[in-house]
Amino acid sequence: MLIEGVKVGTLSATGGGTGRLRFRARPRGRDYSLGFGQPLVTRRVLLLEDDEMLAKYVGRLLARRGYEVCTASTVRAFRAAALGSRFDVLVLDASLPDGDGLDAFAEIRDAQFAAAVVLMTARGTPEVVRRAHGLGVEDVLAMPLDTAVLLSAVDAGLHAERAT
Repeated sequence: MLIEGVKVGTLSATGGGTGRLRFRARPRGRDYSLGFGQPLVTRRVLLLEDDEMLAKYVGRLLARRGYEVCTASTVRAFRAAALGSRFDVLVLDASLPDGDGLDAFAEIRDAQFAAAVVLMTARGTPEVVRRAHGLGVEDVLAMPLDTAVLLSAVDAGLHAERAT
């Protein structure tokens, strides 16, 4: 399934100049089975980030950890992806050119009720943090981004008990 403005798949320059970045869910050459011919469940992450370089960097980090990463650079693309598919973790940029990441999450949170949510923000004021936690965001990360903290937050979000 391909949604306009949403980037998924394997990291490459393919796509005939469509401008779609593709992230590989699993790095080549690694066996992600349990040893019984059964593949591990791929965890899905939806990344809302308008900065293309940061989205590519974070996407690669998460893909190397075995996550399937879908990126959206606009609130509109984020809504379409979040309403059209299930994700295990949502990683949101707070400030986007076409809207607010928290407002976008508030609109789709019923559709993604079981997903862990991580917010990245350059304006981590107490009001933003309170609002984020009130909406169910587990972690609020300050920019510039500490990648070890981001990976830890994503991993922790997957292991938290959630209603399904």
